Amino acid sequence: MRALLLVFGIVLFIFASSNRVNGELYFASLSNYGCSGNQKKIASVLKAQAEKTPFSLLVSPGDNFPGGIDFKHCFENIYSEKSLQIPLFAAMGQADWDNGNANLLLKRNNVTYDSNNDIFPRFSFPNYFYHYVSHYTDTSNVLSRRDGTVLFVFIDTFILSSSFPDHKVSEQAFQNLNATLHYGHKHHDFTVVVGNKYLASSYSIDSSLKKVQQLILDTHVELVISGQNRGTYNSTIEGTTFLNCDSYCSFKVDGSKMVPYIIQNGNQVELSPINTQLPSPSLSFQGIAGDELPALEMIELTFKKGAKHLSREAFLKIVGTVGLMILATCIGSLIINRK
Repeated sequence: MRALLLVFGIVLFIFASSNRVNGELYFASLSNYGCSGNQKKIASVLKAQAEKTPFSLLVSPGDNFPGGIDFKHCFENIYSEKSLQIPLFAAMGQADWDNGNANLLLKRNNVTYDSNNDIFPRFSFPNYFYHYVSHYTDTSNVLSRRDGTVLFVFIDTFILSSSFPDHKVSEQAFQNLNATLHYGHKHHDFTVVVGNKYLASSYSIDSSLKKVQQLILDTHVELVISGQNRGTYNSTIEGTTFLNCDSYCSFKVDGSKMVPYIIQNGNQVELSPINTQLPSPSLSFQGIAGDELPALEMIELTFKKGAKHLSREAFLKIVGTVGLMILATCIGSLIINRK
């Protein structure tokens, strides 16, 4: 009888291995939207990929509409597709600051989620700093399955830099990021930071952003996506992958690894996989007393067009503690806070 059960177990194991349930999570990075022919080519690649392996979400590392905001012609008419009925979470970029885009981006976020009409992709920019948690099923072990999570942290690298005129706001943003990343390392399979400036090079960032870089390394963030610099390239420092993607990149999360893909000469190229640095496979989605995912303070900024002409008096910091949940079309939860 035991021999029969053993044989049955082996057969079941082989069957499960050959018929593994797909528990992968797919997402993509998209930046520098525009009406150029190149952007339309990127959109066609994005749509084709989304039809093969549906994305759960899109992220943007900033420089949204560097030539000026035109959602109708440079976003809706290019990216509207049934396969892209997903949220797009954006970070603020330097070009957005220079063009004075912040208020219009925040307004678009409100229009997206207040409208009764389906507006896709769902453009999401609720704050200068916010985070989003996406869930997937880890099927890498055929004998057991568990829910895996990816924590997406969206930052404003200009506010975090030494160039920002209100250092109190910068320090507040840094402390919020510090608390969020320390939580992410303990409780999520992957932590992905999305911001405009490429943070891997110590020669091209100021002292404040070097602190951010060190914080990212100390909290074992798996991936940092940027988009300000031209070109697509990456580097790895102490287990953290820094990937600059100025147009389009895609990612697949499967079990304990994340695989990035870039476009080279019109072809999709696979990069080296990124392994989770989670210290323990046991996750606590509810958190424990005194160790919950920290609330983010809302930062409201009033400024003139052009980041180079900002003055310290132009900023007003408003601190709030009330959480607002934005419902998305994919599995996950977006946690932001505002007054």
